[in-house]
Amino acid sequence: LQPYVNEYGISKLTEQAQRDKMHEMMVTMQKLEIGIMAQDDPDYPDSLRNIQAPPPLLFYRGDPSCLRGKCVAVVGSRKASPQGMDVTTRLCSELSRAGVCIISGLAMGIDTAAHEGCLEGGSPTAAILGCGIDVEYPIENVELKERIVKNGGVLLSEYPPGCHANRHVFQVRNRIISGLAKALLMMESRIQSGSMLTVHHALDQGREVYAYPGVPGTEWAEGAHQRV
Repeated sequence: LQPYVNEYGISKLTEQAQRDKMHEMMVTMQKLEIGIMAQDDPDYPDSLRNIQAPPPLLFYRGDPSCLRGKCVAVVGSRKASPQGMDVTTRLCSELSRAGVCIISGLAMGIDTAAHEGCLEGGSPTAAILGCGIDVEYPIENVELKERIVKNGGVLLSEYPPGCHANRHVFQVRNRIISGLAKALLMMESRIQSGSMLTVHHALDQGREVYAYPGVPGTEWAEGAHQRV
């Protein structure tokens, strides 16, 4: 197994520990009202404490108390079909009206539809980022990030401000998405994808996993019809 705190993560934490960088980070956190919690903090999500390699620190913007209620993670392809996007939005809206907090990763495609649906339903939504909270990624969802915070939700990351995204970071981040939820819903996904990695994390963590069947035989339905 690859270590969750890899050389890149260590280098970023070490870089932020330098006096000038630390000051810069603190200014950013104050400006954007970014908080930080450790595992012994009472606000640290209980659902994460017992997963494999729980994040030692969590940076957040917004209200993390939304993670104490009923939470369902929704994941899927960045290149989703129009049908998949529509179903995700409507389903998450209905769950939201029932008081469920939808957790996803703020990526384009299914993640965006999940957050939008939750906001439409009136419940707060949680976005788990694979970069620093101050980083405008993806650039298309900068406005969505603001709406999430404004509507009582939370932006959450184990990476400090200024930390940019890369492929490995997203793979590591996915264990938090599944770990925070009572259940995981996988929408459209290819077999070789980050969404399927999140499914495996969820199964290892003892979470209930559901899959939207989509249209069998299409690339979007590969993950749902794979035996895991």
